[in-house]
Amino acid sequence: MKGIIWFIFLLVMSFAVFSDSADLSVNIINVAPSVKEISIGPSETQKIYKTGSAIQVSVNATVGDNNGVGRIDAVSASVIGPSVIEESPISLTNITNINITDGLYGGSFTLDDGDNTGNYTVNVTVNDSSLSSWSALFFEYLEKIFSVYLNDPENNTEIPGVKYLLDASTNMGADDIEFDVAWAYYSEGSWRCRLNETFSLFCYNDTPGTEFTCLGDFSQDYLNPMDDWLCLKANASDNGNNAVAYSVVHVDNIPPGDISDLSAMPSSTDGSIDISWTAPGENNITGTVSSYLMKIATSEIITEGDFNDAQDVGGDCSSVAISGPGSTQTCTQESSDLPGYVQNSSTTYYYAFKSVDDFGQNSSISNSPGSVAPYHDIEVDTISCVNNKNGVVCNDTTTESTNYLYDIMNISGNISNAGNLNESITVEVKRSSVVVDSKQEYITIGEKKYISGLEWNASYEYPPFTNLELSVYGFSHKKTYSAIKVVSILDNVRLSWYDVSLYPAPTESTPFFVSINVNNTNLEDHFWEIPIELVINTSESYSITLKAPKMRCPDNLRKCYINVTSQDDELAYWQVDDLSSGYYNITVISGENPLDHVSITRYTTFI
Repeated sequence: MKGIIWFIFLLVMSFAVFSDSADLSVNIINVAPSVKEISIGPSETQKIYKTGSAIQVSVNATVGDNNGVGRIDAVSASVIGPSVIEESPISLTNITNINITDGLYGGSFTLDDGDNTGNYTVNVTVNDSSLSSWSALFFEYLEKIFSVYLNDPENNTEIPGVKYLLDASTNMGADDIEFDVAWAYYSEGSWRCRLNETFSLFCYNDTPGTEFTCLGDFSQDYLNPMDDWLCLKANASDNGNNAVAYSVVHVDNIPPGDISDLSAMPSSTDGSIDISWTAPGENNITGTVSSYLMKIATSEIITEGDFNDAQDVGGDCSSVAISGPGSTQTCTQESSDLPGYVQNSSTTYYYAFKSVDDFGQNSSISNSPGSVAPYHDIEVDTISCVNNKNGVVCNDTTTESTNYLYDIMNISGNISNAGNLNESITVEVKRSSVVVDSKQEYITIGEKKYISGLEWNASYEYPPFTNLELSVYGFSHKKTYSAIKVVSILDNVRLSWYDVSLYPAPTESTPFFVSINVNNTNLEDHFWEIPIELVINTSESYSITLKAPKMRCPDNLRKCYINVTSQDDELAYWQVDDLSSGYYNITVISGENPLDHVSITRYTTFI
């Protein structure tokens, strides 16, 4: 609508330029304070041309209560001229609603082909309860030789980005029409034509008639690429007479940016494919695109023929909210939106997108990634568990295989992939619901893979019996080792000095023995290879030349191992040499983990 109004305005302006009529003056009679300004439409001139159809003429008056009465009761207008105007007088209403005493008042009347040409006067009267104030404005109603109408190329056949098919028509016919172009300018909220602008010839049609068409090439006549507003002019000639029409058009020959990183990946949900891409710009890298053309096929989409033959993408992707350039766009294709979907099929679905700008221009075809509709089927087939300390399986509860609280368990198992895609998985070991170790693995379609190296270090808080679970994160299938027996040294082993009266030897002439009893209070189980260690608080060097026969000391005589049967005790002792006289803190520790050891300490004087 704005384009039509602007066109009429420019059309009227053109005849103001080319008509032979004399210039008119505006006479304002009896200027009273209440009427500040009056104007006549459709143009800002005082010439209105007959076009063969009815013309609506607007009357606008800016008024204000400058008489101090405090209100304006009514504003009206009357039209006097060679013809009787049926609408005269007309009531003008406050169209700005500033207040009851101030504003822009407006109304209209109609001139048609039955009205005579000549000079007309419009009188505006303001009634403010104390004074009738009026102004008069003259205008001239003229015969027009012929008119030309220019159609906006956006409303005609377009070849986006390069060529535009322009049409013009006249009411009486013309010998020829030149289509000219100049830059438009922005003013008062809209784009406008400068009528005194230097126009360049755009294209030319010299076939006499009433309808004219011309195909103009912007890529040759103006800057390329371009996204800007232009002023088009259709200049018609007929027997020496000229008529002009103007139109402001928005020309965009910059296509939207291409999508080069389209990604199609199996979703975590069976039968769904996750799609993502970086949003391009409406003008390559700037502005937001209007929409996307999305295609799906079971083979790669490379050519325009492939793209046209492919099926439109439906579902969530077809209604994705469009984001600005550089942002990540995502959507998900459900199995119901995939053509010919079959569960656990090896069919690969390929995608290709185009971006579309607000002129309907398309980008090039994107890359064409593919993905199967995933069927995730990962199963834990077996689980095994070995004690790193003594090499026996975790749930072996024989006395020789007791799992100490501080021992590290090596857990392993077989994992199989019965799905339709290679998977990166997270294998977890849990004690109840607590994850105690995990690792990443890659397992191909149809593969059964042995996973090892997962560990669990028991802690003091665990009960004597516990369950270990081997599972794959995100999958419900799992295997469990039930009732692994864990026995605590802290709870079941007691240390005591062998003979308080004889320990230690009082002089250097008698061998210095550190002797203790290691007692197992457990009612059922034997302890094998209990670590015991002698600690003397001295920086001096000393040596151990003798130990108890049942003690095994592989690397360091100070740290040894001893076996103790259920509800029994064993003697452990060390012969210590090369200590000088002095005060000593003697400590014996059983167990290696601070959470699971017992110790005894004694202070003594060595003479």
